[in-house]
Amino acid sequence: MGTIWEIKQKVRRLSTFLFWRGGNSSPHTYPIAPIVFLNHGIILWEAQYCPQYKKKLRMEELKRVMENYIQESIDNEWKEFSQNLSIHTASKREIIFRQTEVCNEVMYILEGIAASEYNVEDKLIISRFFQAGNLCSNLASATSRTIQSDNVIAITEVKYIAIPLDYFMKMYLHSNTIGIFFRKKILEHLIEAKNFISVKTSADTERQYAFLEKDYPGIIAKTPSKYIAAFIGITPEALSRFLKHRSSS
Repeated sequence: MGTIWEIKQKVRRLSTFLFWRGGNSSPHTYPIAPIVFLNHGIILWEAQYCPQYKKKLRMEELKRVMENYIQESIDNEWKEFSQNLSIHTASKREIIFRQTEVCNEVMYILEGIAASEYNVEDKLIISRFFQAGNLCSNLASATSRTIQSDNVIAITEVKYIAIPLDYFMKMYLHSNTIGIFFRKKILEHLIEAKNFISVKTSADTERQYAFLEKDYPGIIAKTPSKYIAAFIGITPEALSRFLKHRSSS
């Protein structure tokens, strides 16, 4: 059959594959997502060879998540909705939304971790974190059409969708399916924001760390310690000493 390298070269020369979807009378053709059988296993080289296919998968996953969340089909509004959003990828430390801008889009995180940050006397402050399933826009800026004090930055690589504010508000106010999803997400966003603010007002390092540990274990696991320290309001060195003392007690 050839070496792995030889197989990859053959795969790269392929151009398309046919993807049949139940209920359709004709196949759909997408840029290749090559599948190669090696002994009893399957290797899927998706990566850079099939951006449109990956986008399709993300959109199908988003639709599934939205329908599961509201326990209702969104088929009647999905086509229009999907045409009014864009998918983006932000690399680590990339600014998703700048504090010098007025927010005119609503962002929803598909993968990764982001944070709201600002500086006080050259000291970095993290006011809250965002993860998959969160709206991460500066909604105060979006609704008041004013500049706010926070940047939204990618802590890890972040994949997210951006929805124009006017269209988001149309769906939020008038939609009976996708609008339900956004109304519930706005409520979730406000509750989480209140919880973050409540914890941030505490000077108790243990309480702040335990809050993240209990409610956001994925953030604790994937976020560099300097950002956890910036959220708590201490130096990375102080966080290290706290964790060492905590594990030994």
